[in-house]
Amino acid sequence: MRARNDQAIVIAGYWNRMIFTPEWVGEKLFEGADQVEAQVPILPVDPIIYKNDTIELKVSGGRLVFRTLNPDIGSLWALESVVRIVLKELNDTPVTAIGINFSFEEKNPTKELKACFEFPDEANAKKAGWRSTELRIVRHFEKSEQKLIFIAAKTSDGFRLDLNFHRDSKTNVGTEIALECIREGIDTYWNASLDFLKRIYNLRLEEAATDGQN
Repeated sequence: MRARNDQAIVIAGYWNRMIFTPEWVGEKLFEGADQVEAQVPILPVDPIIYKNDTIELKVSGGRLVFRTLNPDIGSLWALESVVRIVLKELNDTPVTAIGINFSFEEKNPTKELKACFEFPDEANAKKAGWRSTELRIVRHFEKSEQKLIFIAAKTSDGFRLDLNFHRDSKTNVGTEIALECIREGIDTYWNASLDFLKRIYNLRLEEAATDGQN
C-alpha cells in the first residue's frame, strides 16, 4: 500500500476570502510572497488557489482546503503548521467542521480487502448481461470521540482507500473545534489510519513510502 499525493485538512466555516491575498498568504503561511504561486479564479464562486512546493491551499467562502503535494511525513507536518497559523490568526471565524483526510492506493489487495467487493448479486447481474462499471463502498465508523468515514473503490489498476476523520458542530463555535483536533497532532490521525487499515484489512504501508512514518 502506498500513500497518494492527496492528504488534506478541510475546515468548513465562514471565511473572509478577502483576507487571503498573495501577500498575506506568502508572509503568514509560505515564508515569503516569492514562494507563492497564485491562481485567481475567473468566476467569483470558484476557489482562490495558492501553492508552494509542499502545500496547496484552496480558499472559498465556505471552506479552506489544505492539501499536501508530496506523500511524505514532512509534508504532513508542514500542512499541520500552516493550519495552526490560520486558526490562530483568524480565531474569530465561525467554524462548523474539520476533516482530516488520508488517501492510499493498493495494487495487490489482501483477501480481507477483496472480500469487501464480493457482492452476491454479481453472478446474476452477469447472467442478465450487466456488468459493474464502478465498485465503491462507504462505511461510517465511530471510536470514542473519533468519527471516521472510510471509502474504498476498485479502480482499473487496483484499489483506492480514503479515510476522513471529522468533527462537526451544529452551532458555530469559532476556531476552537478545529484547534482541538489539530492540538492532537496530525501524527495521531495518520497513525490511526494506518492502524485501521492494518487491523481490519491487513494492509501495511510500503517501507519505501513511510520515510519515518509508522
